[in-house]
Amino acid sequence: MGVSRFDLLYRRLILTKFYTRGWGNPQHMKEIMTIHKMLSDRELCYDLVSPDYPVHIDKQQKCDNYTLLNGHFVTPFMTLAPDIVPKESRIARFQMLIPDDKEGRNEFGDLRPACLHMAGTGDHGFARRRELMAKPLLKHGIASVLLENPFYGSRKPKAQFRSGLLHVNDLFVMGSCLILEALVIFHWLKRNGHGPLGITGISMGGHMASLAATNWPERLVIVPCMSWTSASVVWTEGVLSRSIPWRTLEKQYSENEVYETDIFNSLDNRDDQLYTTPPTTMPEPQVKRTFWFTRGKKDTPTAKQVQQQQEELDRRRRQTQTQRFMRSVMDQMTHLKNFTIPIDTSLVTFVIAKQDAYYPQHSVLPMTQVWPGCEVREIPAGHVAGFLIYHTLFTKAIVDTFHRYVRQQDGGAKTIEAGGNYQETSNKQTPNSSNWSLLNNMYKGVFAKS
Repeated sequence: MGVSRFDLLYRRLILTKFYTRGWGNPQHMKEIMTIHKMLSDRELCYDLVSPDYPVHIDKQQKCDNYTLLNGHFVTPFMTLAPDIVPKESRIARFQMLIPDDKEGRNEFGDLRPACLHMAGTGDHGFARRRELMAKPLLKHGIASVLLENPFYGSRKPKAQFRSGLLHVNDLFVMGSCLILEALVIFHWLKRNGHGPLGITGISMGGHMASLAATNWPERLVIVPCMSWTSASVVWTEGVLSRSIPWRTLEKQYSENEVYETDIFNSLDNRDDQLYTTPPTTMPEPQVKRTFWFTRGKKDTPTAKQVQQQQEELDRRRRQTQTQRFMRSVMDQMTHLKNFTIPIDTSLVTFVIAKQDAYYPQHSVLPMTQVWPGCEVREIPAGHVAGFLIYHTLFTKAIVDTFHRYVRQQDGGAKTIEAGGNYQETSNKQTPNSSNWSLLNNMYKGVFAKS
C-alpha cells in the first residue's frame, strides 16, 4: 500500500521550515551525544533525577467533573548542560486533569491511573491534548498530565518561527529535556498516590513518549501513536525531508571537519542492525570521464567543461554525505534499539497509520523486533487523516492498555494510598555521584581532540 496523497498535499500547504540555521554548534552536538550515553541507559539515567525533585503547583481550579492543576519545575537537563538549553525553555510547565472521585465513575476501582501526554509537532500549549485526549479519558477515571515541550508554547525561543526548530541540535535538546522531565512527573505522580502510570503521545510526541518510557524502572503503560522506531526516516525519507534547507546543511557539513572527523566517525550505528532494507539515500556518485561529440566526432572536453563536471560531482557527493550524516546522527539519538528496553513490553501498544508519509516504516527495523511482545494496531489512513479521523482509537488504546496492566497485576488490583493534596516540593536534587563521575570521564574522552 502506498503513502497517503493527503499527507503529501497537506505538507505543501504548510509553510514552516525546519533547521533553517543548520546543524547548530558542533561542540554542543558532541556534548549532547556524550550525555546521550547516559540518557539511553536506564540505570544511569534514572539516578539523575531525585524522587523528591522540586515540583511547584501554581494554580488549582475546580471544573465540572475534574480538577485542573497548573504547575512548573526547572528542567533537570539544566544540571547537565545549562549553556545548551535556551533560557525560554528552562522552566517546564504542565497541566493536570484529575477526574472527580464520584462513585461508579472510575472503572479501575480504587486505583488512580494517570497518563503523561507528550506534545506532537506544532502542539503548542495544552488545548489540543486537553480537549482531544485528556477529557475523553476522564470518564474512564484516568488522570492526564500535559507537559509542554521545550521550544514550544511558553518555552519557545523568541527567534524561532512557529514550530520550525532553528537547528538540528534543538531536536536533540528537546528530547533530552523531555526524557528527564518525564522522570520528574512520574516521581511526582507516585508521591501523590497515582498509579498505575502511563505515557503517550502522537507523531513526534509518540516518539518522545517511547524514548522517555525506556528509563522508568517499573511497569509502565506505553501508547505511542503515529510513531515508530527512529526519527531518522522522518527527516530523510518522509515528507518533512522537503522542509529542510539541505544546501545550508551541506555547506556547513563540508566546511567544518568536526562533523565528520569527531562526530560521524564516533557513531556506532550499523545499518544491518537498524534497518530491514537499505535506507533511501542517494548513492555515492562516481567520477566518470565524459566525452563531448561534435558532428559525429569525439572531442576532448575543455577545461571549463571538466571543471563543471567535477563541481557537479562534488555537489552530489556533499549531498549524499550530508544525508548520510543526518540519518546516522538521528539514529544515534533517536533509534529505540539504542535505548534500554522497557520493563514490560506487553504493556506497549503502538497505533500506526498504514499509509503514513510523514513517518515511513518500510525500511527501519520494526518495533515488534526492537521491543518483542508489544502490540501494534494499524489504521487505514495516512498521518494527517489518521489524526483527524481516528484519534478516538488513540484514547481507546490507552484505556485498553491500562486495563491490560490491571489484569496482569499479581494478586489483582491493589489500592494505592493517596499522597494527600498536591503540594509543592522543595527538596534539593542530588544526582548520583557515580554518574557525575562517569559523565565527566565521557567529556574528557570526547573533547580530548578539541
